[in-house]
Amino acid sequence: MNAQTAILFIIFILYFSFSIILFYVSKKLNKKGLSYLYINFMIKAAHVLPPVLFFFNLDITYAAYITAPLKVSLLPLYFLYLKKLRDPDKKLKKREYLHLLPTLAELILSLAVAPNHSKEIMYGIDYESTRYMEMFIENNFYYNLLSVSARIIGFTQAFVYTILIYFLYKEYSIAMRNEVSEINNRNLKWIGQSSVIFGIECVFAGIDLFGLYTNQLMFIISFLYLIFFGFYFFVHSLIQPDISFIGESLSSTEKKTIRNEQDELPAEDYFPKNDRFLEQFNQQQLYLEKELTLQKVSDELGIAKYKITSTIKDAGYKNFYDFVNRHRINHSIKLLEELPSSYSLESVGVDSGFKGRSTFYRVFKEVTGETPSNFVKNQR
Repeated sequence: MNAQTAILFIIFILYFSFSIILFYVSKKLNKKGLSYLYINFMIKAAHVLPPVLFFFNLDITYAAYITAPLKVSLLPLYFLYLKKLRDPDKKLKKREYLHLLPTLAELILSLAVAPNHSKEIMYGIDYESTRYMEMFIENNFYYNLLSVSARIIGFTQAFVYTILIYFLYKEYSIAMRNEVSEINNRNLKWIGQSSVIFGIECVFAGIDLFGLYTNQLMFIISFLYLIFFGFYFFVHSLIQPDISFIGESLSSTEKKTIRNEQDELPAEDYFPKNDRFLEQFNQQQLYLEKELTLQKVSDELGIAKYKITSTIKDAGYKNFYDFVNRHRINHSIKLLEELPSSYSLESVGVDSGFKGRSTFYRVFKEVTGETPSNFVKNQR
């Protein structure tokens, strides 16, 4: 087994393991959305397997039927996992099946070509070097047909999904700030970083398209990146909290229902008076709860979510996130003004409702224009 095949074997083991673990977690914790990822990881494991099987003298003619379809099914499944984070029901909607059309197209092409040419396709390749990664394989027309079409689609997908994930992140960011008081790398920011990772994937897909993996160093770098790519999604999928509650904020149907409900209410009942709402919110110091959400405030005060949202905006705040964190900062300022010398700044952040130091410092500077430590120095 040469170095290239050894790398592929390692990738197979990793992705297969990721798939099994995510399958177990999805069943144990009832996290249905993980199905998109554990299917994806299993597909990737199957995709890299043929060159490994070849070195064990096993029949790989089957791969002529599935290699191209498997290749173009990977990126859509990553995207669908991210997209379905917003939905309590993780099932695909009719229009979302469009993401699987490239897979269907490659499957039809493979079924048209492979039955009479599977041996020619799979055994007309030199697996002992990286030459089988070239853009075209000499005297192997049908392999080239399947390979190049899949690479072109893969490159296009990487470009398109980079853009789609970026806009998905922006959409989620707006919705999350209307619903929660804490934005961090676990619940949102990693999704934005995923668009950068997909952008890098676009570069590697371009390298793959033009057959530049024949360079030994480039081959190793690309597959090290592939390992990182898998680890990144694997780890974040395990720690990702449920954010399906933002689906309501993003649903036009739900918004329409809310407008209809408002139309049926007396004018004086549209929104709670600012004074009453703010008085209740401040008296109970709800902003000190570290994982405060709009739903929790609604349940605690017995006020509909849309009324709270409208009141917050009427009071001049951007969104729920801005509203809660400004109250937290005001509370922290009072603590800092009376800060004993033995009291740490980190404790002020925690006692003001922030989960950690970094979030406290970041939000404090956003609101006041200076860090907590500078604020204390200026007070003294």
